[in-house]
Amino acid sequence: MPGLAERLEKLRGKSLRELRERGAQAALARLEQFGLSWDCREPSDRVFARVFDAQRIPKHRVNGDELLQRFRKVDLPLGRYLGGLARPAVTARCFRTRCPGVADAVIAAAERVLSGRVDLGARTDVIGERPDWTLEPRSRKRAPAVHWSRIAYLDPEVAGDCKFTWELNRHQYFVTLAQAYLLTGEDRYAQRLTAHLWSWMDDNPPQIGINWTSSLELALRAISWIWALALARTAPSLTGEVYLRSLKFLYLQARHIERNLSTYFSPNTHLTGEALALLYISTAFPEFKVAHRWRSVGLRVLAEELERQVLPDGVYFEQSTYYHRYTADFYLHALLLAGADRAGDVFRSKINALLEYLVHITRPDGTTPFIGDDDGGRLVVLGQRAGNDFRDTLAIGAAVLRRGDCAYVAGNSVEELTWLLGPDGAQKYDEIERAVPLSASRAFAASGYYVMRENWTSSADWALVRSGSAPHLIGAHAHADALAIEVSMGGRPVLIDAGTYVYTASRADRDYFRGGAAHNTITIDGKASAEPAASPFKWQSVPRPRESTWLSKAAFDFFEGEHDGFTRLSPPAVHSRAVFFLRGAYLVIRDRIRSAGKHHVALHWHWAPDVALVAQAGNVFTATVANTLLVTGRIFARTGELSCDTAWVSPAYGMRTLAPVCIYRLDADGTEETVTLLVSPSVRIRDSEWHASAQNEAGVLTIEMDSTRDTILTGPVLSDVDGHQQVMADAKWTWVRYSLDGEPLEFVLIHGSNLLLGKTPVFRADRTVDCAVGRRVGGVWEIALQDGEGALIPSSTQMADRVDGSCVASVE
Repeated sequence: MPGLAERLEKLRGKSLRELRERGAQAALARLEQFGLSWDCREPSDRVFARVFDAQRIPKHRVNGDELLQRFRKVDLPLGRYLGGLARPAVTARCFRTRCPGVADAVIAAAERVLSGRVDLGARTDVIGERPDWTLEPRSRKRAPAVHWSRIAYLDPEVAGDCKFTWELNRHQYFVTLAQAYLLTGEDRYAQRLTAHLWSWMDDNPPQIGINWTSSLELALRAISWIWALALARTAPSLTGEVYLRSLKFLYLQARHIERNLSTYFSPNTHLTGEALALLYISTAFPEFKVAHRWRSVGLRVLAEELERQVLPDGVYFEQSTYYHRYTADFYLHALLLAGADRAGDVFRSKINALLEYLVHITRPDGTTPFIGDDDGGRLVVLGQRAGNDFRDTLAIGAAVLRRGDCAYVAGNSVEELTWLLGPDGAQKYDEIERAVPLSASRAFAASGYYVMRENWTSSADWALVRSGSAPHLIGAHAHADALAIEVSMGGRPVLIDAGTYVYTASRADRDYFRGGAAHNTITIDGKASAEPAASPFKWQSVPRPRESTWLSKAAFDFFEGEHDGFTRLSPPAVHSRAVFFLRGAYLVIRDRIRSAGKHHVALHWHWAPDVALVAQAGNVFTATVANTLLVTGRIFARTGELSCDTAWVSPAYGMRTLAPVCIYRLDADGTEETVTLLVSPSVRIRDSEWHASAQNEAGVLTIEMDSTRDTILTGPVLSDVDGHQQVMADAKWTWVRYSLDGEPLEFVLIHGSNLLLGKTPVFRADRTVDCAVGRRVGGVWEIALQDGEGALIPSSTQMADRVDGSCVASVE
């Protein structure tokens, strides 16, 4: 390990390098402002000939027609890496055969563009025949046409919400137009593509205006151009003049990206996306004389950032599922473009980890929850799948890395795969042997995500708990969602994250959607676990998670965690949450608030927009979708009141809709706890009740079903609770199942040492064990123990059966 002096010297060197690089960026920007840089003007043909190696063409200056003919005739360099671009017409026929319905949807989307409307994620914006490239359509604001470095694009008074402007200028619908041209052979789609491409170059001179302010936007636009040009290269309307001018602007954008990498501002997916664009441009057009340098820079940055941006458990460090998908896409494309370069070996293991997380957070219906920010953007739009369906990424990962589990979860989601990898790649995907993932539930402890799943069928129950992670990992795209949970029942999402809505258009909307009240967790005195700063991407205070408990067994999953986000209040408070997931039956969520004083507590449950919520007497509610029961629920507490209303949720960026919300409010004085019971539609609950123990430190929950009755202790209960003395234990969590005639059948003891059923000591250990699971067989208890890490092990050699049926454990 390097010594202190060595580390200080390294940091000093980094700081000096940072100052030099920032200074160079600022100096170049100043030169551009005064027109003293070649990069601030569109190059002439003669000047372009100096940077583009056209030596095979016997001219002193580049000729667009001859360049286009060569582009059309030779094998595309990019096609050697991305099989779908090797023979685009063949790829289109394969796509039409494999995905006929989606092919029709692509053509329909292209038709909307011809009618003056463009699909931008889930939104369709009216653009007319000739788009207004610098107008923000919602606020009708237009950033000034000055040098990009002088535009305060995050100020809504200057630019509105720049995301709305940028989304159109990514030109990802150019790819849709090119696909429609290939699928139909009709040049009118390519005509609109080339007309919009030309008008953009007219209206956005180099380095001027909002569309040059973000290097990531230049990167995504450049990648769209490359795909569109490659797919539509045989179109009659793609002329040599258009092609040559496009090359000039690609060169200018690559130069801008290289000189203004987001190393010191948004060094996240901005930086990796920019590096990927340099890799794309240099691979697609190796004739650029600096292509080798661009490729080297792109691969170097991508390799360096992979270790920093992907945590040891494979989760993207900014705590956003959508940006995790971005990162997985970036690196899958980078792996393909790296080819035989040794950087590909660096990418491979981390991509496997990225995919592992995507496998498990995919809900039973194939969608993925939007945890943290989701901006609706894509690397390149090759398919028409919904924004919250990440299975195309899993399919590509399966084909590239030969992963049967990814293929199992992805299923027939091969739209993007077919265009990216071509017919050969699609065939290789078909040849992969599908494999059910090894585990149904999974902990991603380094990043604080815990996934609970009944099984891998489409009708399974599923939950995802967000415990939080170290404060330095709370990124710009994270939300105040400590201990929040998402739930699917019967395969359908029921409890959901409220989403993002906007970034900069409205401070109030931004703070609401990233705030605690928009998540399935608690707020105290109207405050969230994290306090937003004035910037839409910064935080004033963030919670620190404390030690969590995670157990995943054949019949159940258990999570417990807490954080210090409310210790900033007066008096300080601590929120802890335990989740007990009994597979195929129910979910119990216990929230405990510990404080030495009084607080107003609100527990928030946000339901999916398609859920019909009916509140009944006694804090009971039911949730149905299309008249199908999905959840029967009840909230228990010593005091408080349940109300049901509607609140905003955002299914996609820039969109919001009202959806049901339950809020349970109580005035806490000292320690209080609430218990939420959510019952799967496959189980019928006859009755349930809950009683608080002394000092409200725990409670006793009983759940009576058709043939059994379960008793749950939500903490240590060592004395009678209103006469409910059947179960006593010193454990963090205890579950016991009885027959309806009172015979104990099974138990689970989590982090405890003693269990008393009635007057019988069923389990006793000489110290606390992590977990004990017991099953009564023929009047004798069979018990397995877990002490420390590892699976449950039979402990018959450690157990001494007694005449009264109890057991005594001796744990060394």
